[in-house]
Amino acid sequence: MTALLLVLFSLPGLPEGEIARDISFGLERHYRAGFWTYARVSLENRSTRSTEIEAVVVARSGDQTFETRSLFSMGPGSKKSRFVYFRPDSELTNIKVFLQEGGKRADVTPKKKPHDPVDTIILVASARDSRVDDVIKRAYIQRGERFQSIETSLTGLPDRRLGLDPVRALILPDGGVGLRIDQADAIRHWVASGGDLIVGGGRTPAEIGESPLLEMLPVLPGGTMRLEALPITAEFLETSLRTPLHVTTGSLVAGEVIRWENQVPLILRRGYGQGTVTFLAFDPDALAREGGGGVPALWRFLVPLRGGDTPQDPVSLAPAVRLVRNSVQEFTQGQPIPLGWIILFVLCYVVVIGPVDYLVLKRLGKLEWTWITFTVSVIVFSALAYFGSVLLRGQD
Repeated sequence: MTALLLVLFSLPGLPEGEIARDISFGLERHYRAGFWTYARVSLENRSTRSTEIEAVVVARSGDQTFETRSLFSMGPGSKKSRFVYFRPDSELTNIKVFLQEGGKRADVTPKKKPHDPVDTIILVASARDSRVDDVIKRAYIQRGERFQSIETSLTGLPDRRLGLDPVRALILPDGGVGLRIDQADAIRHWVASGGDLIVGGGRTPAEIGESPLLEMLPVLPGGTMRLEALPITAEFLETSLRTPLHVTTGSLVAGEVIRWENQVPLILRRGYGQGTVTFLAFDPDALAREGGGGVPALWRFLVPLRGGDTPQDPVSLAPAVRLVRNSVQEFTQGQPIPLGWIILFVLCYVVVIGPVDYLVLKRLGKLEWTWITFTVSVIVFSALAYFGSVLLRGQD
């Protein structure tokens, strides 16, 4: 994976190789005009002394000039990274990085410039060498869409939601295991703001339980099983599986099941704020290794490109419609109340407001109080219906 800058040099007056730098721009040098992007500055102090270094990143976009500063307090042998964010309205030009220590200053001229802005970015982040990125490229390049599929390491993911602003969909083949807490928080806020997250499975519940994104998943992992065949192969693949796939099993906690295999959920999706979280019960890399001309069709199904993929208009109704849809989906996903309980409740209600109310008031000689006792009975039974449904279905 390529970075905008990979510069190793020493500040004036320092021995060669004392401070190593790795300076990268955006999502592997890709960005979208009108969306937030970032530069990532990583420093390593290879000396035996402590030092303070200020990193200054300057970039131009049209008539805009962005300048950000970050201070690094570096102990002997320490490594630190900082993300700096800016929002270009057009093509980025004239990017420069300066490193300052005391009165000493080193100017760095980028050797690799950013690519031209793109309309759509699909990001694949994995701790291993994933093949999903190659499959997605085939999925859309074959159809001529103007987009960019990018593969990066988990450490390359930003620490704030702003860094994911230009991303149409984020794919985590490893299930998010290995993410830092700040990265997980950034992903949560990004999905809640309208992002689409796809998480891979095929692992044990203990392994998936190590992911800080576990609470976002539509499924609670409970075990694993081995499948000799995958039903979605008939729909998306031109060839059958050559090797079995391990599938994560569990119970649906939110959302809906998109595809099944003999009552085993394979693709599950839930609403999360204005966005969605899709869980693949199988390892998407294992499926990518299977090949088959239809694998790209699966990803076009999972990540349908929106027309234009333009920045969200704050007065647009689309996010509101999506939020309502997800809220209804979350409400209807719970277990239905048993019919027997409903019948019993209705019978008790009819008996109380009918014969019980009449007999009690007649014995007291206060039949004119019927309008009071009837109103109280309605309020009490309404409260019982509400709290009973909460106990049986949960507070969501």
